[in-house]
Amino acid sequence: MAQTGTVAAAERAEALLEELENSWKRTHDKDLLPNAQTFASVLNAWAKSGSPDATDRADALWTRMQDLFQETKSDDLKPNVIVFAQLFQILSKSRSSQAAVRAKELLQKRNGLHRAGYPNVRPDATIYAYVVDTFTKSGVENAAELATHMLNDIEEGYHAGMGELKPTGLLYSAVIQSYAKSASKEGAQLAEGLLQRTKELYQQGKLYAKPTTLFYNAVIDAHARSNGGRAAAKRAEELLKEMEVRGRAGDSELRPKTRSFNAAILAWKNSNATDAPQCAESLLKRMNERCKAGEEECRPDRVTINSIIGVWAKSKQEAASERAEQFLRFMETNYDNGDHSMKPDAYSFNSVIDAYSRSRKKGAARRAHGLYERMKRLYEAGDKALKPDIITLTSLRNAWGRSGDEEAGEKLQHIEDLISLSKQDPL
Repeated sequence: MAQTGTVAAAERAEALLEELENSWKRTHDKDLLPNAQTFASVLNAWAKSGSPDATDRADALWTRMQDLFQETKSDDLKPNVIVFAQLFQILSKSRSSQAAVRAKELLQKRNGLHRAGYPNVRPDATIYAYVVDTFTKSGVENAAELATHMLNDIEEGYHAGMGELKPTGLLYSAVIQSYAKSASKEGAQLAEGLLQRTKELYQQGKLYAKPTTLFYNAVIDAHARSNGGRAAAKRAEELLKEMEVRGRAGDSELRPKTRSFNAAILAWKNSNATDAPQCAESLLKRMNERCKAGEEECRPDRVTINSIIGVWAKSKQEAASERAEQFLRFMETNYDNGDHSMKPDAYSFNSVIDAYSRSRKKGAARRAHGLYERMKRLYEAGDKALKPDIITLTSLRNAWGRSGDEEAGEKLQHIEDLISLSKQDPL
């Protein structure tokens, strides 16, 4: 039940817990008394549910468990590391702006229980991984620094003989992700350094440090976001090739996936290199070749093609706008043929319109306007993901503004009116 990963499954798991609790209250039969593992299983169900209410449901369950423990004094209801791991996992998946604050409060609660003599709430690497992940996703200002401190605490504690602090791949991956999300050259260097350290630890026989696809993806992403230009993009692609080589050599945990290629393509998109479009398309070609060879986990998706469009939109090459539109039409065709992973979104259209706004070719503004009209028709027909926005209109204005077209004045006035309306009441 808890493993099915739906809100309905989580609700059913919680209902069963309530039935069990009510049965105990009626009979006081110790065999019917829920224990910490029971609560942990329901928390796990909420962690897998994807529900936006999971954090609130977890808080309520945590309170119920504590109240039941106070009422019964049953050792089986004492908080333990498994329960805390589920609570932290739910926070790490939360989109709440308060997730980081709640994680800090929960850490303080755990620390207080440990000081009060609850040995089963000692932190482990899994809990710290979820905390790091929560801080990273919440945009905590010093998330990378906190991640480094937590990793150091875990490694030093484990080396000192605290077996429960044995590092895990989940922890290393979370720390590398934290470095990547800092979007800086320093973050990329830290991510690269930690990847190299896990390689060395694994070669020394420390199996817990075995590099995985998640590690490499995060480091590639770190280079993609580092503002490191062409050098960063080349390093991202080198890491991808390393994954491909090791994957073909039999290391199934290092076989690249769509996410791996997408991160490398993003690196080229952000590089501003003259040949970035060709380098990005070369990666797309490799994805297609692997997919045709039976590696479905390398199939290109909307993120892939959006990045390719984005590379062309930023390019100063003569055919950039036309090439960007070709990829948009490729997405539309594949979506119409049933591939829902290729469904264009507002970013897809906006990027191509922006590409035409940069073009000095005759007719570029009309092409941009045609895309806007198509986008608007699809939105009005019910595709809410294609709602024209201020980005759409600004790019369209730029396209007409530099066109020199005889219709430009009329079009610009109309667009200005739309922009004014969108600021008051979005389209």
